[in-house]
Amino acid sequence: MRPAVATVRCAFPRHALDGAEARARSSRSVVRLGLLLRRRGQVTRALTLQFAGGRSGERTYRLAELSAHDDDLRLLVDQLTACIAAG
Repeated sequence: MRPAVATVRCAFPRHALDGAEARARSSRSVVRLGLLLRRRGQVTRALTLQFAGGRSGERTYRLAELSAHDDDLRLLVDQLTACIAAG
């Protein structure tokens, strides 16, 4: 039986919601998540990002269709990061 949850973690040395470093790290995390899903033969319908501070810094977005493609996941991460950065 395959796990229902796939987790990829990325730590930042300081507070950073925008900028080149944050985009590069989130992009690498998306690629790792996509690889993990494809290796398991899984797809995703939703993606949750949790930022420092626990549940209060957590946002979930849903895909229109199931996917394990890096571009779909990257779009979700970009949307989530923009939403959280906007406050």
